[in-house]
Amino acid sequence: MEVLATSPDTDPVLQEGEEEWEDEWNMAYARVELRGVELHAAEATARALVEALVAVNHADKNTWRLLNGSILFINGNRHSLFSWGPKEDMPEMFYADNDRMGRDIELMVLNNRLLNAESLHDIQGAIGMSTSLTLATAESPQATVMAAVRAIEHVNVWTTNGKKYWADFASHYFKKTKSRMRIIDLIDYYTVRAITHHVGDLHGDTAAQQQVNQIRSEIKKFVWPHEMHNRRLAADHVSVVHQVYFAHWLARGLGELDRILATPASMYKELEDQGRRFDRQLNRLKRLRNSAIHGGPLSEAGCQSVYAFASWLGHRCLNETIKAILTGRDIPSSMTDYREGSRA
Repeated sequence: MEVLATSPDTDPVLQEGEEEWEDEWNMAYARVELRGVELHAAEATARALVEALVAVNHADKNTWRLLNGSILFINGNRHSLFSWGPKEDMPEMFYADNDRMGRDIELMVLNNRLLNAESLHDIQGAIGMSTSLTLATAESPQATVMAAVRAIEHVNVWTTNGKKYWADFASHYFKKTKSRMRIIDLIDYYTVRAITHHVGDLHGDTAAQQQVNQIRSEIKKFVWPHEMHNRRLAADHVSVVHQVYFAHWLARGLGELDRILATPASMYKELEDQGRRFDRQLNRLKRLRNSAIHGGPLSEAGCQSVYAFASWLGHRCLNETIKAILTGRDIPSSMTDYREGSRA
């Protein structure tokens, strides 16, 4: 193994107990030379090459795992200030209060959703595609796009017997939902966030803090072990919250949200704008799917720009299918009711 030379001026900053080049017999270091690659894309490109090297040589399961970390050299000179860093991602913290599983199981009973041997047989295809889409999201934007389109095409067949084109089906049943959810997301991000996480930013202004705490007490609802918030009531308080946070970084977003919710006409305009955004993303997803099916190049940048939308749409289709099966309803009728409900 050749290690590029360093000088005292470029010695890495090591964490306590960290050793840059370990004498570990079951670990190998990959040196990847890149030419004509932009600096910001160097690590991702190098990791993709190493992953491809492992894949084409069919490594045994759970062997030759690519660990975290990289050291960048430019023209033979060290560019990275730090060393490799942690080999593995930190495990996500688990908070029992955030575990909604028990509550969701209780809601299955309240909503007449039944899982038994018969429904399990019907639901396994949707569950399998949902799992594949989740794994694809963790793999790459390209994999996400293909898994999402596969899910949408299947749900289209289950709903319309394939009489609609999959993109037309997606627009017909889910466009209104996505448009309305965007406004709900804005209320969550700005209004609910302001009154739950940023009250401390109003230190020194006792009156403002009391006003925000009063709003919070009006919109919050505690369902053990979780605190929930009524977005409809939160929308009524946007103007007041905007005035309270006029000098805060949230002010710009709160002002935009206040403008959207000011009149029925402004809300309608926002919904129409979001509908056009849905159309643009769906058209891009359609072009990527057609390119892949017909053997054309699958644009990495194009996939990156639409993979979050594709993942949401694929999961939404599958979730509504699963709900129909659990409630013992036929999928076409359930989808029709879902569409009508999103338009109400």
